[in-house]
Amino acid sequence: RSGFLGQLLRHKGLHTLLEAFAGLSGGHRLLVAGDGELAESIAAAGPNVVALGQVNGAEKDQFFAEVDCLVVPSQVPETGPLVVLEARAHGLPVIGARIGGIPDIVAARCAPLLVQPGSASDLRAALERFIAAPEIYSPPADGPPERIGRTWRDHADDVSGFYEEAIQIRRKSAG
Repeated sequence: RSGFLGQLLRHKGLHTLLEAFAGLSGGHRLLVAGDGELAESIAAAGPNVVALGQVNGAEKDQFFAEVDCLVVPSQVPETGPLVVLEARAHGLPVIGARIGGIPDIVAARCAPLLVQPGSASDLRAALERFIAAPEIYSPPADGPPERIGRTWRDHADDVSGFYEEAIQIRRKSAG
């Protein structure tokens, strides 16, 4: 099962994902979580595409537990989509668009799954590569995280540390 989590809008690439997914053979499923103007497109996408609506809290954790990979087919440069960091925190591989900060924060093993933004054929090929050998692209479950693309918790801890350091510097210079 692949998953999409986010706003159901064209610039997020959902229409490209639905087109790519329609060309897949077999019983692969796509779980789509979120809301937005393309919600009706999901219902028309076929029986293997499941609309979950907006998910939060425990529902979001359940979403991540049910999917084998996350697909982030954005078509606009996003600095660092939180959803990619959330997928990494759950140990999930990410199939993502080669745009903005996405290539910088996916796990190194997922680099071969980066695709041209807006290309349904490129995205379908990445989905097929993942389906054929998911273990190749799964981030390692143990060992230290990479410096770039670590978990959301690691990022939040770093940001908190930077603020604390800045406060200490300010106090020393004011004192």
